[in-house]
Amino acid sequence: MIQKESSISRMKKLGAYKPKFRFGFRRPASGDFVFTQILPFKKYWLAISFISVFLIAFSFPLFLMDFGFSEIEDLFDLTAVLFNLFWAMGWSTAILILALILLVLLFAREAIVLESDCITLRIEIFNLGFETRNPLAYISHLRYVTDGTVTGAKWRGNHLTFDYLHIPVSFGSNLDLDSAKELISKISSTLEHPILLELNKEIEAILENQQPLPHQLKTENPTESLNIQQSTDAVNNKLSTYFLVIANLVPLAGVIIENWDIGDIMLLFWLESAIIGFFNILKMLRISGGIALFYSICFIGHFGAFMAVHLMFIFSLFIEAEGISSTLPEVLAIFKTLWLGIFALIISHGFSFKQNFINNREYLKLSLKDQMHKPYSRIMLMHVTLIFGGFLVLALDSRLLALTLLIGMKIVVDIKAHIKEHRS
Repeated sequence: MIQKESSISRMKKLGAYKPKFRFGFRRPASGDFVFTQILPFKKYWLAISFISVFLIAFSFPLFLMDFGFSEIEDLFDLTAVLFNLFWAMGWSTAILILALILLVLLFAREAIVLESDCITLRIEIFNLGFETRNPLAYISHLRYVTDGTVTGAKWRGNHLTFDYLHIPVSFGSNLDLDSAKELISKISSTLEHPILLELNKEIEAILENQQPLPHQLKTENPTESLNIQQSTDAVNNKLSTYFLVIANLVPLAGVIIENWDIGDIMLLFWLESAIIGFFNILKMLRISGGIALFYSICFIGHFGAFMAVHLMFIFSLFIEAEGISSTLPEVLAIFKTLWLGIFALIISHGFSFKQNFINNREYLKLSLKDQMHKPYSRIMLMHVTLIFGGFLVLALDSRLLALTLLIGMKIVVDIKAHIKEHRS
């Protein structure tokens, strides 16, 4: 059996033609012919009860956990506590999602905001919510639906629907005939033009030819604009590559001037993973705004747990072998000696974030889900290289030669991963 495609999926395929989506507080009404009306929003008490039980069940492990903050004496105690803490953060994501769904089912309301040339539909809780703004020119066939024929809207019962560029958009639930007629009358009297049964023929022709709609601006010379953008992207990519190489050469200077050893290098590049994770959260927020907060909490949970275990692994293999204890003051002292390398890595990744991700608008071609998992491939490749190189350093007699070889291997891997990540 072939499933019908949902309206949301079809909206995404409209590209530049899709309505404007926004998450935030309701904007104050503007214009001479504007009104807002709260619509009935059907509640499913069975679903509310079911989710409430799951929310309570999922919350129990967090209340039963003993993080052991008072028992921290050395790095390994701290790592165990951090692992539990990050695990709890990842677990809490499911709790937050269930709580949000429960809040929506209990307190959400639907609102229609009408301007003379636009219909805005919102689902909100205490004026905070998600809205779609639909220009009147692309709307047709406003109707009262009672037979459940609109895909994905059967749960609404009797409701109103209009077509946005032939895609049904539904609002209201359990509307009786009189309420539906009254709302249709308000809509008709507010809009500057009546909603037609079919789209304007000019709009239909534009859609068929895949041309920009009337409200969209054209560049005078799109080919020239594209060439300029590609040239700018290439320059930004090269500059960020140079910064990456320079940041990776700082540890080599530390080896020659400050006598850094294999443990220092491993800790520095472990910290680079944390820096990559930090900028990845900023990227997620840029891609999807406030909705990325839930994904960010989940990312911090599993990425933080990975970082905690990785730190213990590095310390056991490469630092304790140098006779350094795992007490927190000694570990902190090591990090203090690495400040220049840490600063260089922050500058390098920050510059790449600004030039490649923001200025080159890489966020336009990435989904939130893809970005959340994106750091792992680069980090895993980098640290497999480092661990292999680390054992090579321990096997060789010449410390300077071995560490130079390790840093060189890391630079090659970083450059390849960087070019692959930012390839247009």
